[in-house]
Amino acid sequence: MSTPQSPPPWALGIMDDIRTIRSSSQNIEKTLNIISVKVSELEVKLTGIDKRVTSVKKSCAFISTEFESQKAHLSNLQQEIKFLETKRTKMEKQMENYSTREEYINDKLSDLESRSMRENLMFYGLDESREEDCEMIAKTFIKDILLIDTHDIKLYVHRIAPYSDRKTRPIVAKFHDYNDRERVRKQSFVDTIKTELSRRKMGVGIKRPQLHREARQALLPHSKEAEAQHERVRIVGNKMFVNNVARKKFVNGQVVNIN
Repeated sequence: MSTPQSPPPWALGIMDDIRTIRSSSQNIEKTLNIISVKVSELEVKLTGIDKRVTSVKKSCAFISTEFESQKAHLSNLQQEIKFLETKRTKMEKQMENYSTREEYINDKLSDLESRSMRENLMFYGLDESREEDCEMIAKTFIKDILLIDTHDIKLYVHRIAPYSDRKTRPIVAKFHDYNDRERVRKQSFVDTIKTELSRRKMGVGIKRPQLHREARQALLPHSKEAEAQHERVRIVGNKMFVNNVARKKFVNGQVVNIN
C-alpha cells in the first residue's frame, strides 16, 4: 500500500491563496450587502427628501403668489388711504369754510336781531297779575320811579315767557322813538334813581339777542380778569374788547382768542 504524497509546496501556496481569496470574497460580499442596504436606506431617505423639497417648492410658490397678492392689495390700500386723506383734507377745508360762513351768518343774524331790538328796553321787578295793563304798568314805572313824563312816550309792551305764580316776568317795552328809549335808559343810571331801583329790586336793561346774552355771560369772567389788571374792557355782541382791541369772542358755545 502506497503512502499518499503531500502536494508540492507550490500547490500549497496556490491553495492558501485560493482560501484567502475565498475569505476575502466573502468579506467583500458582506461589505457589498451592507453597502447595498445602506444605499437602499439612502434611496428611501432621498425619496423622502425629494417629496419634502417638492412640498417646500409648492409652499414657496404659494407664498410667492400670496406675497404678490398681498403686495398688490397693500398697494391698493395705500392708494385708497391716500385718496381718503386727500378727501379728508378737502372736507376739513369745507368744514372750516362752513364754520366761517356759519359764524358770519350768525353775526349777521345777531346784528339784524340787535337792530330790530334797538328801541327795546327790559323792565325787571314790576308787579304782575293775571289781568293787567302792561303799558300802564311800564308808564307808571317810568313816571313814578324814573321821574320822566310819559305824556308823549309811545310804547308797545308785553311780558316775556308764560305766566308763573312763583316769579315776576320781565316786561319788554318797544319805544316808538329811539331817543325816548335812551332817555329812559340813561335816567336809570342816575345815582339816586339807581339806589331806589336797587332798594325796590327793580331794574332797566337793554334787550339783547340770545347769542349775545350767552356770549356776555361766558365773557364776563374774562372781562373781570382784564379789569382787575386795570384794562379798559367792553363787551360788544359776542366779542370782548380790551383797550379797543378785540381779544376774545364767543363762538360755537365756547370762548376763543382772537389772533
